[in-house]
Amino acid sequence: MLDLTALIYEGINESPPWQSLVDRVRQLLGAKAVFITLHHSPKLMGDVHVSAVAPDDTIDWLEVERVCRTYLDGEQTLYPEQQIKGAGLTSEPAFLGDEGLAYIRSLGIQGAFRAGFSDPDRVMSCWLDVVKGADNSSVLFEQQTAELFEQLLPHLARALGLYVRLQQCMLERSIFESSLNHMHLGCVLLDDEARVISLNRAAAEIINGYDAVRISDRLLFREAAAQSELMRAVERALLARTRAPTVGSGKSLLNLNSPGQGFLGVLVAPTVLEPTFQGKRVPSIIVYIAEFGGLWVGEMSDADKACAAISQLFGLTPQEGRLAMQLAAGCSLADAADKLQVAVSAARNYSKNIYAKLGIRGQSDLVRLVFRSFPLLQ
Repeated sequence: MLDLTALIYEGINESPPWQSLVDRVRQLLGAKAVFITLHHSPKLMGDVHVSAVAPDDTIDWLEVERVCRTYLDGEQTLYPEQQIKGAGLTSEPAFLGDEGLAYIRSLGIQGAFRAGFSDPDRVMSCWLDVVKGADNSSVLFEQQTAELFEQLLPHLARALGLYVRLQQCMLERSIFESSLNHMHLGCVLLDDEARVISLNRAAAEIINGYDAVRISDRLLFREAAAQSELMRAVERALLARTRAPTVGSGKSLLNLNSPGQGFLGVLVAPTVLEPTFQGKRVPSIIVYIAEFGGLWVGEMSDADKACAAISQLFGLTPQEGRLAMQLAAGCSLADAADKLQVAVSAARNYSKNIYAKLGIRGQSDLVRLVFRSFPLLQ
């Protein structure tokens, strides 16, 4: 039992979760198959299972699910709700009717022991099934299965609570990481020895595009002076992390020039120190990286997309959107007119329309407005 208990709690880190557990349970009982159902849809195909079957098994279990659903009547479901409320084990799937029972018997399935479990907050409802084959009809098999369920289910419910919290944290992390990628803001996490723990996609793309910086197990700047400045910034961040607030915020802004490619802005900052989570490979420093080439630098298709986004967001005509993009990028009215191949007088009229529609006074307000809207314009 100690072996199975360990697999229950270790299994939340597996992909899929509890694969080792169902494999071990099937081996111990000699069952035809063992399933943990992580998600059941009463109406739609595609339940999410973790499964273990005998090595010589040739059954298409997805087809079994599809066919069994056709034998359900009215509001019946393959996983009745009462099974999640502690109603005990189900060994005979009578809800399939005579034809359904005949179908599964033809596959050598003699029934299943089933019980439901959920996390304490009932975010997820899951089921554990031990499928009986022709060799599992003894009273001893049923007794062993019942005893095993009684031992496993309390631990499965607790582990499911941990799994839910872990998955929620991972999903939130993925969403926040996507937000940084969307804004093309690079983020590199370092440990207390300045070794790289992880970086987001935007950071990888920025670093790959600039000769002045590269990454291995550490973040490295090509110029020795810049690298020394980075290491001093890292030391300040580490000092502030362990002794804050007496030494200030520990944040440092750096400028990294890459000849012929533009320059990068770098912010080095400490993470929040969690007293109960310290050790090796703990995120200690955040290095934010932003590139400052020209605004909307790239192929014409990129510029066209930017114009369309500005026009849509601010309710401008296509021509007004193109002018707004040029003005927000710092062009004078004359330069913008030249790039758009229109008369300066026409550009001036367009600009007046832009300012009136947006309720602003001039170009400086437009620059601030577009800058604040940058995440939505990506």
